[in-house]
Amino acid sequence: MENPDAPAPRDYPAREAETAVPLHPPIAGRWSPSRFHEESPVTREELLALLEAARWAPSSGNQQPTRWLVLPRGHTRRPALEAALRPGNAWAKRAPLLLVSLGKVTRDRDDDANPWADHDVGIATGFLLVQATVLGLATHPMGGWDADALRAALEVPEEYRPLAVIAVGRHDPALDDERLREREARPRTRKPLAEIAFSGAFGEEPVE
Repeated sequence: MENPDAPAPRDYPAREAETAVPLHPPIAGRWSPSRFHEESPVTREELLALLEAARWAPSSGNQQPTRWLVLPRGHTRRPALEAALRPGNAWAKRAPLLLVSLGKVTRDRDDDANPWADHDVGIATGFLLVQATVLGLATHPMGGWDADALRAALEVPEEYRPLAVIAVGRHDPALDDERLREREARPRTRKPLAEIAFSGAFGEEPVE
């Protein structure tokens, strides 16, 4: 259902990856801008679509250890989260929405350690990022934050591990910030398949 109060969509500029084989456009076209439009909020419908995509990601033993903390601009706890960011990630304060991903480090069924929790959170995050790209939203996951400060600010229980802070919003190419503009203009690069995939034993026969 369309939301009449939703902001006019802003184009998410394509920076297609130079892939070895053709990929689905939301995968090849996803990237992490740093210039966010401060006055273009993420709608509730968009937020629910992101969280729903993450909810249906695969999960080892169906333990579903992923949790999300949702902090739009204006939330009473948002300033404390922003204060936990490292100085190099101050640009994220412009994003209308910050998400924090958490992983439950113990299993529900017996409280034993869940060695696959981080893996499952990573898959769920990937689903969320691709869904955001489909919706024309820009996303930028980051690890530059103080874990103790974040835990205290958001009252994260001990059995949950904070894993990432993700800025979500709409790209603002008109934002006059030379440092961020140069950062966004850097070539998108990945290691070649031959360095990351092997047939059989590690390093035995590269897949290319």
